[in-house]
Amino acid sequence: VLILLQFACKSLLVSPVLCADVCCSDWSANVPSSVSGVSGLCVHIPCSFTYPGAKAPADKLTGIWFQGNMELQVYNSKHWELVDVLFLNRTRLLGSLDRNDCSLKIGLLGSRDAHKYTFRIEIEGRDQYTYKDQPVTLSVSGQFTVFLPRKTRMCRVKL
Repeated sequence: VLILLQFACKSLLVSPVLCADVCCSDWSANVPSSVSGVSGLCVHIPCSFTYPGAKAPADKLTGIWFQGNMELQVYNSKHWELVDVLFLNRTRLLGSLDRNDCSLKIGLLGSRDAHKYTFRIEIEGRDQYTYKDQPVTLSVSGQFTVFLPRKTRMCRVKL
């Protein structure tokens, strides 16, 4: 049945939505070409991906985000010790890899974060792929500032 459904997907006899969970995709990522953030805040990089072959279970998937030309790992879903110290505790995956969602959150943005980012998926025992042709460029502007009144009166209430 799976082989028949694979053929139907490849020959477009079945809806692409149905095929997404089966297997008939190529390596592709859906990310914006650029994202903007404000220094001191966080940014969300929306991301979804596909890969060829049957759907892999969550424990067989490793998602990795790189800054630059694969110079720094900013996120690794299985090996946090490989993440560059500048990004430890500042990045997390917002999506679920088994749902093909690779959306990334980067917190406490600074000017050093303005760079190109690339996603990579590793499927244990099968394959791995870096979506080099679909990078996201992050720009960081300004400084987020909160103004508080100089004097704040506090009152006590007796109960």
